[in-house]
Amino acid sequence: MNLLLFSIICSVSVGILFKIKKFELNSFIWVLFCGYFTCFVLGYVLFEQPIELKNFAGLNIFFAFILSFVMPSLFIVLRNSIQQNGIAKTDLVQRMSLMLPIVASFFLFGEQFTWQKLIALIVGFLSILLIMHKKSSSNILPKDIYSLLYIFIGYGFVDIIFKNFAGIVFQNILMIVFIGCMISTLLYISFKKIPFHKSFLLYGIILGGLNFLNIYTYLLAHRSLSESPTIVFTVMNLGVISLGMLIGYFFFKEKINKINIVGLLSAVISILLLANNL
Repeated sequence: MNLLLFSIICSVSVGILFKIKKFELNSFIWVLFCGYFTCFVLGYVLFEQPIELKNFAGLNIFFAFILSFVMPSLFIVLRNSIQQNGIAKTDLVQRMSLMLPIVASFFLFGEQFTWQKLIALIVGFLSILLIMHKKSSSNILPKDIYSLLYIFIGYGFVDIIFKNFAGIVFQNILMIVFIGCMISTLLYISFKKIPFHKSFLLYGIILGGLNFLNIYTYLLAHRSLSESPTIVFTVMNLGVISLGMLIGYFFFKEKINKINIVGLLSAVISILLLANNL
């Protein structure tokens, strides 16, 4: 659970960075590139496992290649969706993507079903809806549904692949993913001929450091709780939205209502029920 807590803190810290500093799209791409370069450098320095081609297997290389494009594009689509659909709708869809890895836990990863887990998951999903509840009169336009659908499928897919990586020598695969993300963002930068500014490097280093620690501790949590992936998936998501709501309220003066508070309490109950399965 300590690994999950650290991963949650790093994930929320990325959100705080985006809250404090709002990037234009061109600036954002450079920050992403510098961030993935930082991830690669940290991995090269900290990973004890040597990078050897013999450690790479077919499907995992394929998944690493897919992630090289999916991960940067998710950041971009997420940013655009927040502008088009608002933070509440975008965050809700992102967190509801939890359904995909939960289903995969039982059908792909062989997790044992228990009624206590089912109750915890129902309470968990209910808490997401309650925490994300905002009074809004805006509707989602048909053209905006595609970005929300991509966020839903994309984040669910990434969670499933990371769980799969946790069962192997994932340090090697992560290095390939970071290199791939650097290449895909650099291709976009070259195509658009986006100029570089030294401030991008600073923000990229901060983003990359937080992102690296988030991913690394998340994978270690999956490895230590290999028999119960639903606990990792659910606690991670509930922890991020709960901590994010509290930080938003206390530090950014964001409004919360009674329904949000009920959702926060429901999230705590869900986490306690899941923790009791350990």
